[in-house]
Amino acid sequence: MQASHLNITILYTELADYSLACFRALKEQGVSLQLIHWPINPEAPFQFDLSFVDEVISRDTVDRNTMLTKVDAFGPDLILCSGWMDKDYVAVCRKFKGATTTVLSLDNHWTGSWKQHIARVISPITLKRFFDKAFVPGEVQKKYAIKLGFAPNEIKTGFYSADVRRFEGVFQSQLQLQPQPQKEQNSKPRTPNPQTDQTPTDLASARDQTRKQTLPRRGTKPQPTPHAQLPTPETEGSST
Repeated sequence: MQASHLNITILYTELADYSLACFRALKEQGVSLQLIHWPINPEAPFQFDLSFVDEVISRDTVDRNTMLTKVDAFGPDLILCSGWMDKDYVAVCRKFKGATTTVLSLDNHWTGSWKQHIARVISPITLKRFFDKAFVPGEVQKKYAIKLGFAPNEIKTGFYSADVRRFEGVFQSQLQLQPQPQKEQNSKPRTPNPQTDQTPTDLASARDQTRKQTLPRRGTKPQPTPHAQLPTPETEGSST
């Protein structure tokens, strides 16, 4: 389902494959994207394909005023801001709140730390003044967003996602490398052997026949089993 055309500005910190997978899926909905991001971390110098983004700006190439000018020229219908640690990002949201929808994304969960308690207390005069909605990964982060003053209907979940296409590609390639089971050639149906193949009916018939041969008939006395004749006193000492 294609969304109506929207201009969306994303103010992001450090890029990752899973976040770009989400942005790529968003782009496929027919929106225009402006991405302002922190420079690539030299400790993790990943090469990202950003060719699907309409406008890409590295955070280290613009100051606050230049950023405001570029965002204004893009004319966003929605601004998504990654956290509130970048004060210039927050300044952009403060500037455009009311003219566009401003969304705060966060992945922290509520721990009850003193920093979170301070954020909860000052949020009504800080974060809630600059952001209309919150976008979080799941329910545990939603709890924190509620603590910050966002109403449940102002919070959306599902912020993070795996790069499904990459994993699917690896799975399919591995599947093709697995050996396929070979079919038996020139196989013929086995011919039943009446000497060795017995059905349950045959076994029952053989059992009944054995009973008739070994058990005495009803009303007859069993015949004693003959034993070797023992010598008697009369026969003892007799000569042949």
